[in-house]
Amino acid sequence: MNAGTSKHINIAGAVSFGLPLFLYMLTSGIHSYWLDSPEFTAAAFEIGLPHPPGHPIYVLLAKAFTLVPLGTIAWRVSLFSAVCGAVASWLLFRTSLIVTRYTVEPVRPMHVWISLGCALWASLSYAWWFQSVRSEVYALQIMLTMGAVYTFILWFSGEDEKDDRLLLMSCFIFGLALSNHHFCALAALPAAVPALTSEVRRRGLKKLGPLGSRAVALSAWGLVPYAFLPLRTMALPRINLGACNDFSSCFWVISAKAFQRSMAHHHAENLAQRSMNVLFTLMDQLHPVLVIISLGGLYILWRRPASRPMALFMTLVIAVVIGMRAVMGFDPFNPDYYGYMLLAVAVLSAVAGAAVLTAVEETKTRLQRPGAVAGFIFTAAFLTGAVHDGKRVYEKSDLSGFDATEKFTVWSLERVPPGAVVITHFYKTAFAYWSSTVTEGYRRDISWVHPPFMGFPGYSQRMLKSDPDLRDLLRGILATGSVTTRTLSDLVQKRPVKIEMDLTVPSEIHSMVLPDGVLYDVAAEPLSKGDLRLRAPLHNSLWSDLYGMLGNEVTEPETWRMLVWFHYMDGLFFARQGLLAEAKKSLMRAHRLGSESTEINALLQAVEKASGPVDILPFLPQTDHPVPLGLVREALERDINKGRPE
Repeated sequence: MNAGTSKHINIAGAVSFGLPLFLYMLTSGIHSYWLDSPEFTAAAFEIGLPHPPGHPIYVLLAKAFTLVPLGTIAWRVSLFSAVCGAVASWLLFRTSLIVTRYTVEPVRPMHVWISLGCALWASLSYAWWFQSVRSEVYALQIMLTMGAVYTFILWFSGEDEKDDRLLLMSCFIFGLALSNHHFCALAALPAAVPALTSEVRRRGLKKLGPLGSRAVALSAWGLVPYAFLPLRTMALPRINLGACNDFSSCFWVISAKAFQRSMAHHHAENLAQRSMNVLFTLMDQLHPVLVIISLGGLYILWRRPASRPMALFMTLVIAVVIGMRAVMGFDPFNPDYYGYMLLAVAVLSAVAGAAVLTAVEETKTRLQRPGAVAGFIFTAAFLTGAVHDGKRVYEKSDLSGFDATEKFTVWSLERVPPGAVVITHFYKTAFAYWSSTVTEGYRRDISWVHPPFMGFPGYSQRMLKSDPDLRDLLRGILATGSVTTRTLSDLVQKRPVKIEMDLTVPSEIHSMVLPDGVLYDVAAEPLSKGDLRLRAPLHNSLWSDLYGMLGNEVTEPETWRMLVWFHYMDGLFFARQGLLAEAKKSLMRAHRLGSESTEINALLQAVEKASGPVDILPFLPQTDHPVPLGLVREALERDINKGRPE
């Protein structure tokens, strides 16, 4: 490789890192986004224990960024994601250079700029960009996974004398990736088996024994961050959803057993159909034209004996990622799901370079001198296409002006009395409140109870330590799986109580609550319909106030989904109580947002025909076999996405 080409590599490498980093920082959120982002922001700030599998290395590294004296805590944690996403883009650029080298040698400036285009196609896609502007584990995951993949490819693409230090480095980085999100990391493991098997045949198992031992040992060293979980458990942090008190609880957390039942249910569904959904989503992320080019690149790599091991590696990565995501289920409206697909996005982008470079070389050969001009045009068009596609997703990924969680938190908590107990059921609501309390110190007088987390090790222990008044309430939830009228009545005698309505709230509790926005007031005794009618105007006024605060943010996809969800919960509550006019108002709010949900439409029709209380059971998502109620909630969430703004 000559000095001129090295200069091109340095410049293109700087662009592959610097341009995404600049764009990510420009579009990072000042406030936490919905979903798990508030939880991870609070966990990083608190050095807490987020939900299984604990993500220890994320918490420890993100904590360092909370110490940066710039912006809000949420922005600092998002900055960590931005840096990780940009480093992963640079690693993809270097990986693509290796892939294109298999196509045409020696490496020339054309290789470099085509490889840069490959990196930008991936890093400026929505899947990659959105993970890099919010508090989430997926940007760190793709950085670590790409680090392991890049060093592994460097090792097995070497000549007869391979540098085994690269394999050892790959194993260590792979161990670190397992310490962040082991399910995503394991997607790369099957692809490494053929190359390792080939090396065993070439050198012999006896010679490779010491190397294999060191590789396993270094992978184990990468798992050392998991030691953080039992150590931090002893301090009972406020964010405590993955406590490791003993071996069984550690296994429960690290294995993410809480989500295995969900996976088993998804596995029983139409796997082929879900696989096609994942494939079409990949095409949407990278643009159908690029995916077609990528398939051409794979074909070119398969045709040549020297590049077949690379083709096999890349093909297996794509197939395993698609298969694993399909088995787990796929919701195209949930941005977290795209985080699992980033490795496939990276590999498809990398192999696209092989097709583009081949087309450039064929054009140059056939046209000779004019071919050089045509090659330059092809390369420029490829780079321009990557940037233009990034422009397409800029607005969709931009969280710089997002503050819906902040407005929602202030709006819903300003009417909560001092020293109250707030019972939440929707994890997105709970995480938004937790983050506000932990990172900003807002409403620390409130005691938070989230029944769906009662089975998580350490959660109830932390609750009892911080507030002994909750003992009977927590015992009741552990015994029955939900709040009970007796424990609520007893608690209301001591302190104000607010509750978020949900599918899991028992019917007898509906007679004890007054609607008050998202959080309903809990009374000590049953209430009459007259009490509900008197409260309804205030409830409606509160929702009008929130819409006024949110403005255009009501169309932001996840905020939109939250609002539709809350209106449907209100509709179910009022319909069950026989307040048909109020039920219709709640459901019409969802309609005005543009929801085309089957359940909402069906409930609205039933309310319009009814003359008294409505049986709401037929309007909940129906399933073919018993599943956890959490999955019923997921099914309803997917349904209410119908009509969601893009």
